[in-house]
Amino acid sequence: METKSPYVVAPGQEPVTQEPLGKVIADQFGVTPQSLDLPFTKTKKREIVNARFFFMYYVSKVKRKGPTATGNKVGRKHADVIHACTQCCNRIDTEKDYRNRAMTVLSKIEQGRVILPEFCMS
Repeated sequence: METKSPYVVAPGQEPVTQEPLGKVIADQFGVTPQSLDLPFTKTKKREIVNARFFFMYYVSKVKRKGPTATGNKVGRKHADVIHACTQCCNRIDTEKDYRNRAMTVLSKIEQGRVILPEFCMS
């Protein structure tokens, strides 16, 4: 017996697959998904910091979680989350490459291709 996909896909389109948020961000920012495992590591490599900042920005600003709650979940202080959000907003406004990466991640989330962390759902 043939099983049917729960998604209806038009001919020529690829089926919708979901990936964890950390993996999607890691792919866009050129780091390994393990570098965004929670709690975050203390590394200061620029690529990892960019991805980590965007993760905190997304959870705090887009999902409207407070900086204290976000910081507790990712192993940082609330001030680190506020700094990450400020830096992310500034870079989205001024850097075209960073803006494109951010918009790619956000569009994948809107298309339902991303599995959000459990603490983002409540």
